[in-house]
Amino acid sequence: WFNLGLLYQDAAQLDEAQAAYRMALQHQAMHEPSHLNLATVLQEVSNLDAAWPHYQAAYLSNPHAIGRIANALSSAPQGQLFLNLDSLKARLAS
Repeated sequence: WFNLGLLYQDAAQLDEAQAAYRMALQHQAMHEPSHLNLATVLQEVSNLDAAWPHYQAAYLSNPHAIGRIANALSSAPQGQLFLNLDSLKARLAS
């Protein structure tokens, strides 16, 4: 399901990508890449509030993903830039 989500996301079929990533998470609830990509897709469709829990889950399942999370947060059309990595970590851990 994750790979299907990637294909849909690359093709800008964001509703289908969301569904595929959600299916991937049903099979593996703490799959960091699925959470991260689902968060990115949600952010791309201007739903940052729905994206945050998935960014948090990605961080909690793999704290080393902090760089990818920070990059994703700052690169989508609607996002946030954290200049202090510790404040981003604190927000994700809460």
